[in-house]
Amino acid sequence: HSADPGLPAHKSDGRGAEGTCRSQELGGKSSLIAFDRQSGDVKWEMKRPEVSFAHSTPVLAKIGARTQLLVAASNALQGLDPGNGKILWSCAARGDTVSPVLGSGIAYCDSGRGSPGTAVDPSGAGEVTKTHRIWTKDVPEGFSSPIVVRDYLYRLHNPGVVSCWKLATGAQVYKERLPGITSTAGSPEGRIYCATAGKSYVIQAGPDFKVLAVNDLGDPCHASPAVADRKIILKGSRFLYCIGIK
Repeated sequence: HSADPGLPAHKSDGRGAEGTCRSQELGGKSSLIAFDRQSGDVKWEMKRPEVSFAHSTPVLAKIGARTQLLVAASNALQGLDPGNGKILWSCAARGDTVSPVLGSGIAYCDSGRGSPGTAVDPSGAGEVTKTHRIWTKDVPEGFSSPIVVRDYLYRLHNPGVVSCWKLATGAQVYKERLPGITSTAGSPEGRIYCATAGKSYVIQAGPDFKVLAVNDLGDPCHASPAVADRKIILKGSRFLYCIGIK
């Protein structure tokens, strides 16, 4: 990745049932491309000259009866039609390293670089900044993506801090230290895994901050965890780890 407008500044994959969408934001030469998963053929390409530098991965989400591709662009949080890449709605926001998140009918993103975070009702159409933006608040730098568990939004940011906000209002619930952590993953069992191949914390979901466990694999790396089949996949600087219940 590079800030040079002539070189790629964003390459992210958002995988759907019918193909793979790759968003490339290149500083005036941006595009969103959908590939057929089986053949690799280009299904469609949508030019996006109005957006520039960003690194975040788009997220497929079911909103009402429609599936949308949520994209945190450099200047907006947007809902796109995954069938053709056309913009369904757009709200002024700052996007860059952080993927959008959806919960309780609210979409949220911030840039990860230290900027206002923006929460939006994703049910609108067209330019929705004045009609569907729910709240904004200043968010410190932190490259990891937020997560939503039930009615709460959780965000890791520098220097080793986890914040919990009410998703509906943005009001802060707590702010606590978690040194050395850069990535999070949620759990339907009411636990949040702030997990790396170095130190990891398991914290209780909800309005009360409680550390349930602390582990250290001794192989630190800033890569985000992946979750599949009730297992957490962690990339270390030396090894790849699979964590699950035997």
